Amino acid sequence: GREEGHREVIGGKRHREVRSEQELVSLLREGMARRRRAATAMNERSSRAHCLVMLKAKQPSRDEAEGSGEKKAWGAARERGREHALCLADLGGSEQVSKSLLSALPPPGLRAEGSGAANVRARADDVDVRLGEAIRINVGLLALKNCVRALVDKRPHVPYRDSKLTLLLKQALGGTCRTSVLVALRAEREHALESIDSLRFAASLSQVRNQLQTDCMGVAEEALRELDLRIAEVEGLIQKNEHWLTTTHSRPDPRYQEGEATAASEVVSKTALVGAERERRELEELLARRLVLTQAT
Repeated sequence: GREEGHREVIGGKRHREVRSEQELVSLLREGMARRRRAATAMNERSSRAHCLVMLKAKQPSRDEAEGSGEKKAWGAARERGREHALCLADLGGSEQVSKSLLSALPPPGLRAEGSGAANVRARADDVDVRLGEAIRINVGLLALKNCVRALVDKRPHVPYRDSKLTLLLKQALGGTCRTSVLVALRAEREHALESIDSLRFAASLSQVRNQLQTDCMGVAEEALRELDLRIAEVEGLIQKNEHWLTTTHSRPDPRYQEGEATAASEVVSKTALVGAERERRELEELLARRLVLTQAT
């Protein structure tokens, strides 16, 4: 990896755009087909590298979804799309070479001739390849442990650049993401040390505290925009349905005295706006919510 300005760049990384669930599944299958697997003394289908799948999903704004490139202003806010990221990391297991590979080496002092010698050499070459893969897996895991230890201890420097693995997992480890970790263990007694070490690593991971952040301004602007749209709709309904209504009724005149020539009752007229009482109540609730949002931002 290299650094350009404030960005880290990983050599060989490619971006593929997918527009449907079928394209995504096809891409995942393509990635799984390229993943290296090989048999070792401990696992017939051992993963020989770490595997990372990084997905970025963009939720377009309503203007973009409707095909309009023009951004419409609602008050002082403008609608913006949102971007979300998901990283799936399948890490290769930590290997003890003495268990996984050395048992596959030819016995010391073995001398073979003809096809037997070729088989021995091929076997040794295969072990060399597996050994290189195991070293790279363990180096990545060691860098990951060092980063986790630095995060737990709240050190000012976290060595993300020690490995491509930790560089790619930077946001998941100490960034603004919500991260979950699953640890796979072997139940056999002979693997107890590796299982305990994995559990200790998981315990240290649980002590890392990420600072979740969201695009607060973007969310608030979107909420205000939706409120303004609904407020405009409700005001239109009020103008359409509301009308003036005048009612009259008779009531006793409290100032009437018996024997007077005036009538004992009086006619009272009352004029009021009616026909949109429910919309008025909804408008009051919407305006109250808008006030809360504007005060919060």
